[in-house]
Amino acid sequence: MVLTALNSITVCEDFKSLLEEKLQGVKTKVYLNYPETNLPENFVAISSNGGMVDRGDCAEGVLLIDICVKLLKDKNINNVKLTRILEVLDEVIGENGIRYKNYFFVADNEYNFAFDMDYSLGYSVKSINIFFRVERK
Repeated sequence: MVLTALNSITVCEDFKSLLEEKLQGVKTKVYLNYPETNLPENFVAISSNGGMVDRGDCAEGVLLIDICVKLLKDKNINNVKLTRILEVLDEVIGENGIRYKNYFFVADNEYNFAFDMDYSLGYSVKSINIFFRVERK
């Protein structure tokens, strides 16, 4: 791989663009990585989950999508909000994945998700791996 070709791969930014419009309806912001200040009530953080593999005519990798939803006052999970955000992700990605620009995104079946709660910040966090393939232009 020619290293300068890496400069044209903006997978996190492109996946963010794909999600932003759809998540506005559920009042959820999308960030690249975690915001450091002024945490909103609900947000999605997108980051790379490892490196990319060069396949010659394409590159493949995994994105980590953290869905962060503010805990209810009684410290329970806001399952209504979490479910609605997951429904939007389902609509965007679909069961068989989605093509967007020169990318293909699909939920990673091997290591699909993890769940955690961050009581110090007051959020429930569901982490989902999204597999991507980017074709060379």
